[in-house]
Amino acid sequence: MKSKVVSGAVILLVALACSPKGKGAAEAASPDAAGAGGPDTAGKPSPNEYVVYVDKLNLRNSAGTGDVVAVLTRGDVVTRTGGEEWVPGAAGSPPEPWFGVEAGAGNGWLAGRYVVPRELFGDYGRADELGEAGKAREMVEELAGVTAAREVPGSPPESNVLVSPDGRKAACWGGFLGDDPNTVVFGPLMYFEAGEGLADVFYGFASEGWSGDSRYIGLAAQGKFLTYDTSSGRLTLADDGYGYRCEFVAGYFVYKAFGSRSGEGGDLPAVRAYNPATGEKVDLLTADPSSVRPFDVATAEARLEPVASCPEALTASALYKELNGAFVPCRESGP
Repeated sequence: MKSKVVSGAVILLVALACSPKGKGAAEAASPDAAGAGGPDTAGKPSPNEYVVYVDKLNLRNSAGTGDVVAVLTRGDVVTRTGGEEWVPGAAGSPPEPWFGVEAGAGNGWLAGRYVVPRELFGDYGRADELGEAGKAREMVEELAGVTAAREVPGSPPESNVLVSPDGRKAACWGGFLGDDPNTVVFGPLMYFEAGEGLADVFYGFASEGWSGDSRYIGLAAQGKFLTYDTSSGRLTLADDGYGYRCEFVAGYFVYKAFGSRSGEGGDLPAVRAYNPATGEKVDLLTADPSSVRPFDVATAEARLEPVASCPEALTASALYKELNGAFVPCRESGP
């Protein structure tokens, strides 16, 4: 049984809009608030139905710090009513989505990291149970089997299960088809951990890679690179110029980015590194402005050159070796 009490709802339809339970995000639920229930479980769940996966969850009259109108419990079903607001996170953390929902106890707002689409709650329930029981290998095997069976046409690469080096943690993307066979519903990235089961949920993120000690996972969302600390449950915005490709070398996540660490040359390519333990960010390769040349009708490219202050250990990065001295496309120009 999960013992966390959290304050905290949704999913993004790829054809409409695309849009994060956390171990450290607990908030005492009001003891006198009424419980809430959900509709009958028969039939295929609607994409708008979500299930609370934490022990207790506050339903508020407004997003963020509104008054508690009810306390929901694990397994309660809510229906999204269309509202969505992004509430600022703690210092250094990204905003988090809140959703307007309808529950058995009435209408209100929930923090999205603490609910999952009802369809996923059912399909991944066994993996959650195995994880809670501390059966890491069985949990990972179940995740892999369910994800393969649920494969959605055109699903992104992050739909694969990304397992931590120690084999005790995993992240997998939960997409599924909507009522229209041509509509893919983009569900959350779900984080599972042996001893906890389903431990956190992130909307709009893709998993990029693990740190060597299995503590941190790199996440990407709309040109931003974030790190998730599995020990504290905290999300940290590491870089807002993320391009692609994340690897972990000598204590740092190394990745392709745009712009320099100082923020200059925002469209020029770079290779950068971020230390999740200290927050240090360093440039490894930056573009020579004089080397910029046309790449295609909408994009230019520039040659990447080594930064003199680059830590020597990071030159072992495969990305550093591949792009050192290479011409790399700049950020695409607008229409």
